[in-house]
Amino acid sequence: MFIAVTVSGVCVDLIYFDDIECPSRIRGASQSISRAEVEAFAKSWGDSALGIKRISSVNHDKIRATEAYLLALRNRLIHGLDRPPAIIASFGYDDVRFNTHAYANDTVTLILDVESKRLSASNPQRGIVITRQTLINQHNQIVLSMLDNLLVQKRQS
Repeated sequence: MFIAVTVSGVCVDLIYFDDIECPSRIRGASQSISRAEVEAFAKSWGDSALGIKRISSVNHDKIRATEAYLLALRNRLIHGLDRPPAIIASFGYDDVRFNTHAYANDTVTLILDVESKRLSASNPQRGIVITRQTLINQHNQIVLSMLDNLLVQKRQS
């Protein structure tokens, strides 16, 4: 049985647990970080800890994306994949690293590396997939790296 979801009126084929190879790599889309979006994101939180980080007196126009923004952008890029994984839930993140800063006008790309997978012990229609999720910038520098422990639906038989 084929299951797909509809996103904004478009039928999207999902990657199920059965389809995932280990090890494997999925290269996601790239997205430019807009200054307006970084500012709107910071303003929506209304919290200085998550707010805009302006870079010293050398260049007041250079805006640094916050860590919270980068995590949200990573999530958007995962769900925007041409064939997103059939994720039921995330069991949490491990080894979260912000390796270098990202700024307005940078372009970041999502890379998903499947590190391991196993069937769920409690439900044979699901599996657990560990992915290393990385955002790289236009200079091929790692901006964000983390492990995500995902519960993924198996293909219906």
